[in-house]
Amino acid sequence: MLSDIYFNLRTRLWSMRNRRTGRVDGHAPVLVFEGPVQFVVQPAGRAQVLRSGQKSVHAFVRGADPLQPATPPDTNGMVRASYNPFKAGHFVRLDTGAPLVHAARAVLIARPHASPEVWITPLPQ
Repeated sequence: MLSDIYFNLRTRLWSMRNRRTGRVDGHAPVLVFEGPVQFVVQPAGRAQVLRSGQKSVHAFVRGADPLQPATPPDTNGMVRASYNPFKAGHFVRLDTGAPLVHAARAVLIARPHASPEVWITPLPQ
C-alpha cells in the first residue's frame, strides 16, 4: 500500500494517509521505510501557508508499506532531513542543505516534547 506520511501537529504523531482512499489509516510515533521514498511538497499548499501563516498538510513522505517498530531504530550512518515552508519549497538534507526529492530508506521519529525527526539513507550518486 502506498502511503503519504505527515507529522500531525494535534496528535504529535506521524499520520499515515492511504493514497488510494485518501483516508488516514493510523498514527505512529516511529515509522521505517525499507524501500525508496519520495519527498513531496505541494506548491499551492505551501503558498497558502506563506499567505496565511497557518500550517496545513502540504508536505509529506511517500512510500510503500512503512514498518512500525516498537522503538526507534539505529540511525547511525543516516543523514537528517527537514522541511520548513518559510525557508524553501522542498525538503533538504541538513548535512549539505541540498534539495531532497528521493531517498533509499527513511526513518521518521516523533518524540513527545521535541521536533519530529526525519533520517534518510541517500540514494547512491
